[in-house]
Amino acid sequence: MLLDLDHFKDFNDTLGHPVGDTILRQVAGRLVGAAPPGATVHRLGGDEFAVVVTGGLAAARQVAYDLLGALEDPIQVDSLELLVRASAGVAVAPMHGADVETLMKHADIALYHAKVERDRISLYSQEFDVNTLERLQLLADLRAAITDDQLRVVYQPQARLADRTVVAVEALVRWHHPQRGVVPPDAFIPLAENSGLVFSITAFVLDRALRDLAHWREQGYEIRVSVNLSARHLSDLALTAQVADALGRHRVPAGALVLEVTETGILADAVRADIVIRGLRALGVEVAIDDYGTGNASLAYLRRLEIDELKVDRSFVTHIRSVDHDRIIVRSTIEPCPRPGPAGGRGGYRG
Repeated sequence: MLLDLDHFKDFNDTLGHPVGDTILRQVAGRLVGAAPPGATVHRLGGDEFAVVVTGGLAAARQVAYDLLGALEDPIQVDSLELLVRASAGVAVAPMHGADVETLMKHADIALYHAKVERDRISLYSQEFDVNTLERLQLLADLRAAITDDQLRVVYQPQARLADRTVVAVEALVRWHHPQRGVVPPDAFIPLAENSGLVFSITAFVLDRALRDLAHWREQGYEIRVSVNLSARHLSDLALTAQVADALGRHRVPAGALVLEVTETGILADAVRADIVIRGLRALGVEVAIDDYGTGNASLAYLRRLEIDELKVDRSFVTHIRSVDHDRIIVRSTIEPCPRPGPAGGRGGYRG
């Protein structure tokens, strides 16, 4: 079986590599302690471990649960208590292969499936092969696309309905593959989010969007630009500094940038999301909830975060003329509701 730590990059980026090394040593000790007699535990590199055990399907699955269970208690690093989680992929001989190379490949495919499907443990299945190998190839191509300038940023205008004036644009990333042609965002964005490449892609989009915005503002177009953030960004305590650096580099005022997050992204790590969002708003950057209405965030929670803008999901807007229930929901959402804003005087939502 192969085990990979979840979001380990966040620990390294936020707390530094010495803390990351301490985490890896403690994880290794716990895995060794939880492994059954006769098992061998290996670190393959980075934050990936391999465990070789004797037994059939049921025994292998139980060992995987025991290994992940060993990580349930927080890891203590100086005064910090850190929750470290992992995913596992399992392959069993001879059912899933009779040699080391095949078993390793199939355990890796199972691990990838566990990461993508958000399962903690995944047992290899032949049906994973086609989709996973295709995804792995696409992931390798995406890494190359970032460095080979295959990504592009296009803009969707946002108009004020009262006078049809374009007041903002939303930056959207597009990928034109040299062999595959245009790759749909829903085919590569999930890969980017699960692999960590989303940080590089967002940095590219943010830089390109602010560069273009600076050019437009020089020409007299006083508009704003929106850039999407993934759920992983809301756990990145270094994001505020990254955004501040990009704004300064392009000499764009913070109020001209809107960062879009989703309700599910906020709820994935509510404590960190609160810190990150407040840090961004302290810069003067505005924050919008994208696909509003599709998640489970309460109005009270959104109010506490002092969100600037709600983007109502299209599922509520599409039939607004014919479905009374949808019309009521949208009207109640965008109805002006004055409330005190943070320092700087901002308050109330833009729908």
